[in-house]
Amino acid sequence: MNTKIQTTDGDKSSEVSLTKEIKDGDTSFGENSEGKKVLQFSFSFEYAEELLAPANNGTVSVLTPTGKVDVTDSRQGIPDSLFKSNSKKQEKK
Repeated sequence: MNTKIQTTDGDKSSEVSLTKEIKDGDTSFGENSEGKKVLQFSFSFEYAEELLAPANNGTVSVLTPTGKVDVTDSRQGIPDSLFKSNSKKQEKK
């Protein structure tokens, strides 16, 4: 996971991952109270102890990723080559 926890106490600083593992939970498809289609899902993780660790004169910060990664099924599951044209157009005479 790209999210980090940074702890600073005096002149000492350390950085650890927010979690080591994310577990997916139940997933369901259905309708909401207005009759619109909805997808409900859950996930869980155990966060690192440092997130809530008391620091005498220090700070605890959550460092979020600065870049974006497309993890959708369409991006991860379909090769780029599928969308590229490998054949040359033939000229009509």
